[in-house]
Amino acid sequence: MCDGVMKMSSKSEMLIRQSIARRLRAARVNRALTQSQLAQQLGMSQARLSEIERGTASLTAEQFVSALKLFHLPLSSFVAGTEADPNAELRTALHHHGAHHLRASDEVVIPARLEDVRVVVVETLISGEPRLIAALGPVLVSNADSFDVLRAYGDLVRVGVGPRLGWLLDNLCDALADASADTLPLPARRQIRRAVARLEPWIERVFNTEFPEGRDRREDLLDASIRSRAAAARLKRDASEVSRDWGVVTALGPDDFLNAVHDAFSTT
Repeated sequence: MCDGVMKMSSKSEMLIRQSIARRLRAARVNRALTQSQLAQQLGMSQARLSEIERGTASLTAEQFVSALKLFHLPLSSFVAGTEADPNAELRTALHHHGAHHLRASDEVVIPARLEDVRVVVVETLISGEPRLIAALGPVLVSNADSFDVLRAYGDLVRVGVGPRLGWLLDNLCDALADASADTLPLPARRQIRRAVARLEPWIERVFNTEFPEGRDRREDLLDASIRSRAAAARLKRDASEVSRDWGVVTALGPDDFLNAVHDAFSTT
């Protein structure tokens, strides 16, 4: 009985920590602060803040209060409803923007910031949640014409993960290259072709210019579930060609984005 209570308590604490991590990252991105800048304002090292934003460490009470004051946020904005679903807002926003295969929460009102597809893409890439990141496939297909690539790239560069957007577009365009031959309805195939034509040029125009072939790239641990060097080593060994090219350590590959697009457009 005691062990069961301890396990439930531990799980609850983990969910709260992960929710605070996600919302802290989102608040920092919205304020256009780097990890180094925020760490300095909260009186900690950048390495410590990185651990907190990945959900593997916790803020002290003093640091938490400082973060609330800094971002002018109520306590509820960080922890309300975390036990039920820490990703409810982001998942519901993804559903709203085209990832119709994801379950939207009827109890969640999408915040104003997440009405902007650019913000949804940025926050999802920062979240490190593989299922949500894969759902960016149908979101970008549905919003390719209005998606502000340059601003999204700038947002991610400011927080030190600019290559993630190049990795995302490379995965998506690679996955959808032969979409005209698949089993989706003709209107969906046409929309996919338009999205690829709109997004593919950005891979070279921006990202390959910023990160030319042969340049050393910092290894980027994308998946929030990566907790050890051994796990990272396994993912690196099995990584897709796109992930190796961009230096992104993740279990995700082009097939995950293709499946998400199929699931979303088959649902509509």
